Amino acid sequence: MVSLPINPTDGPSITNNNGEYNMTNRPEILSKKDLFMWQAPSFNFDLNADEILAKALEVGFVTEVSEDQYVVNDNYVSKYDRVK
Repeated sequence: MVSLPINPTDGPSITNNNGEYNMTNRPEILSKKDLFMWQAPSFNFDLNADEILAKALEVGFVTEVSEDQYVVNDNYVSKYDRVK
């Protein structure tokens, strides 16, 4: 289960001190822009930020916790990882 920080801005970020995105760490709380920067390469940059967010919400990859603040579902299982 994800432990949410009291203030979403206190949580980890996917940017380093230089403002560059680090794709190896998953943040606890992310914005639509963070989600786009983290996941756009997975979609070959074919989807815009709104489309990626809509897809992530639709499949349960993220849950909205406040305005433009989303938490990644730790229990999410990709359709490719599901046992048939």
